[in-house]
Amino acid sequence: MLNPEDPTTHDPKSDYQNISSDEIEVENPEQDKEVDDQIYQHLVEKTFPRDTSSVRASMEEERRSFFNRLFGPLEPGSLRSSTFILMSNMIGVGNLALPNALRQAGLVLGALFLTSGALLGIWSNRCLMTVAFKTNTTKYSDLVEKVLGRRWSNVFQGIFLFYMFGTMTNFQVVAANFLQGVLSKVFAVPDNIINASWEKPVQILAINCLLYWVARAKDLYALRYITFVTVFVLLYTTIVVLVQSPGYFSKYYDPKLIEKANFDIDAFSAYAVTAFSYFCQGIILPIKSELAKPAKRRMTKVITRSFASIWVLYIALAVVGYLSLLGLDPSLQPAVIPDRPALGPHDYAMNVARAFLAVNIMFGIAIRLNPTRLQLHLVTGKPQDKKWNEIYTFVLLFGSAGLAIAFPDVYSLMTIIGGFGAVSLAYFFPGLIYVTYRKGDKNWKVVVSWILLIVSTAMGLIPTIIKLANAIINKIHSH
Repeated sequence: MLNPEDPTTHDPKSDYQNISSDEIEVENPEQDKEVDDQIYQHLVEKTFPRDTSSVRASMEEERRSFFNRLFGPLEPGSLRSSTFILMSNMIGVGNLALPNALRQAGLVLGALFLTSGALLGIWSNRCLMTVAFKTNTTKYSDLVEKVLGRRWSNVFQGIFLFYMFGTMTNFQVVAANFLQGVLSKVFAVPDNIINASWEKPVQILAINCLLYWVARAKDLYALRYITFVTVFVLLYTTIVVLVQSPGYFSKYYDPKLIEKANFDIDAFSAYAVTAFSYFCQGIILPIKSELAKPAKRRMTKVITRSFASIWVLYIALAVVGYLSLLGLDPSLQPAVIPDRPALGPHDYAMNVARAFLAVNIMFGIAIRLNPTRLQLHLVTGKPQDKKWNEIYTFVLLFGSAGLAIAFPDVYSLMTIIGGFGAVSLAYFFPGLIYVTYRKGDKNWKVVVSWILLIVSTAMGLIPTIIKLANAIINKIHSH
């Protein structure tokens, strides 16, 4: 209730009384609209005297033109900045391995994995979002504990930390590889230095020293312009692959070598890589909590637009990248598409992409570090103050750097992380949360969720188990 004696309170009605008749008298409709806009802005500023820029952004969003909404500044809490944050959380290393995933699964089956991955991502994020709105929850781990109980919450926290830590390790390996390529092809650094045993560890440690200052940001929306850059870099890389594809098609394309589907263990590995490429469920609830007017309809727009946009880029990059290297010797097939052999002595466009991707992946580490650091705060019970924020940032960055130096096998890392971590967090837990919360309901959504939960989880765990078994067997045989 407004208190007339309290100077901190404000009655919006008084603003109409403070505007004279001269100010509101107009001679034509255009002036009338301009005065209406002035009154609206005046009321917003008076009614929200504190820092409520994200709420005002959502109110202004619907009043702006289509062009301004698409190309205007990225306001905190807006649909566009939220969409870019969700998209950038999917973009990383996995998408660069999609052409290789199609080579393993076959063209048709691989495209099916990519499409089903996008649809499963929409389904699982909506499962989390639906229950989060019902329970008024803002953290993934809190949602697990509230719906599934403390034991499942402990399991979730362990898997989440494993996945995010493994992802940052994987990103550091690939970022260092791209920097090696840039140093060799752009700056002509001699091979004896590029291949020296000390060179990659030095690069990884240098990357983390530079990245530390970006990764300290506590607020996701403080990184919103970085998220725009990550989307741009993926778009640029895809355009380079498409533009250069005629030259690669003329040299390597052979329609007789196209395989439609391979039903073997490699196909399951390809499925795990696609799951890794679409993972973003760890950040959906922080986006919900920071979105202005976080209604279910607005969150559905963010999720649908993000996955639809990413699917278009992924399918173009994967299909063209796979077909353009069909005739390349299998031993020379790159794990990630930027490492494909150049058509001539220099490939400046792809070298620029490598440099962009190295920076992009570094920013990807910073974006993923935010929810991982939050999870560490929850697990350890330490306060989210400056001291512990700095400690956890340092531990996560340089701890993953040490693992990156010790385990540089990129594709195997993606298979294990994607098959176990991404599938568990992206499909198993969201599905289990939804069907548990809707326990007793017999509608079709619950039945479909059970089917998707079982099938998607099983397909992701199979390659993980086989990869780990093979690694153990090879280790035993080596001794």
